[in-house]
Parts: sequence; C-alpha cells; structure tokens
Amino acid sequence: MGFFSTPIITDNFQTFGEWVGTLIGIIGAGVGIIVTIFLGGSANSLFMEFGITITDFAPLIIIAGPVLGFIIVVLFRFIAEQIRIFASIANNTKVIAENSKKE
Repeated sequence: MGFFSTPIITDNFQTFGEWVGTLIGIIGAGVGIIVTIFLGGSANSLFMEFGITITDFAPLIIIAGPVLGFIIVVLFRFIAEQIRIFASIANNTKVIAENSKKE
C-alpha cells in the first residue's frame, strides 16, 4: 500500500498550472496587441486611468505576458515534480523497511 492519490493530485496541480500559464500568456499577448492596434498612442492615457504609469505599456505586455505564462508553467511543473518525488521516496522507504524486517 502506498500513496496512490498523490500522483493524481499532482497531475491535476500540474494541469492547472499549465492552464493558468497558457491563459496568462495568450491573454497578455492578445490584450497587448489589441490595445496597440486599436488605441495606439492613447493607450498610455487609458492605462494611467487604471493607475499604471509605465510608458509604452502595450509593447511591454506583449512580451511580458508569454514570458510570465512560461514561468508559471515551469513553476507549477517543478512543484508537482517535487511532490511526486516525496511520495516516491516515502513509498520506496516503506518497501525497504518491509524488506529489512523479513531478513
């Protein structure tokens, strides 16, 4: 008997991270492109209304959206792999303990 639900949970965690990262990457780049196309130079005044005072914000978000999405995907995959490693170590340690008791 081992940890059987942990791989299922980590797969769901990893899938959620991939979904969020992809969503942020696509929405970030898409919003940046749409704002640049339709608003052009007046996009900065729109962003100032929301409290964002970065000049040329739209080109920045076109690049930053996919990069942030990629970082989120990698981070969620890393955390999921670490959880799987702990479950694997626990399963293997239990097998080693049972084998050493038999001897």
